[in-house]
Order: sequence, then C-alpha cells, then structure tokens
Amino acid sequence: MRRDLLKDPGFRSLSNTAKIIYIYLRFNSNGNWDDKTALPYSQLEDMFHPATICKGFNLLIEKGFIKKIYKGNMRGTASYYKFIGKYANPYESSRK
Repeated sequence: MRRDLLKDPGFRSLSNTAKIIYIYLRFNSNGNWDDKTALPYSQLEDMFHPATICKGFNLLIEKGFIKKIYKGNMRGTASYYKFIGKYANPYESSRK
C-alpha cells in the first residue's frame, strides 16, 4: 500500500470495513491495477454481515476509490471493480 494513501484524509475518513475491503481488493488485483478486480462476498462473510460489506463497497465508490464495472448476481457471480482516482496506480507516488 502506498504511504501517501494512508495519510489521505479521504482514505482516513472511510469506515474500517471499507478500508479492509480496499485492502482485499488490492490483494485480489494481483498487480493488475488497471484491469477489473473481483472480490466475492464469500471472502469477507466470516468478518462482516453482507449488509456491512455492501455499505463498505458503496462508501469506496462514493469517495472515488473504485467504480463498479460489472454487477454480479445472487447466483454467485461476483461484481467487478476498477480502481480510480489518484490512487488507482499503486506504484505511482505523489512524493517528489
């Protein structure tokens, strides 16, 4: 994770659930930060209630960290997300 992200007021204002979801999304991206990333609820359901997971994803979308590019369904198909904003590229730091 980028150090400047950890200091960002927008990231710091996220709920703990949203921060954990963001970390798991980054982990699932396998370095493909410019491509779509899936995070099935099943990877988080031992930690959070489904409604809490939904709120975490919505907060990340609202704050401009991710956008949903494919909506999953109740039959087990995961939604796909794309990292957006100034932290989309995990390797590009704003530090000079």
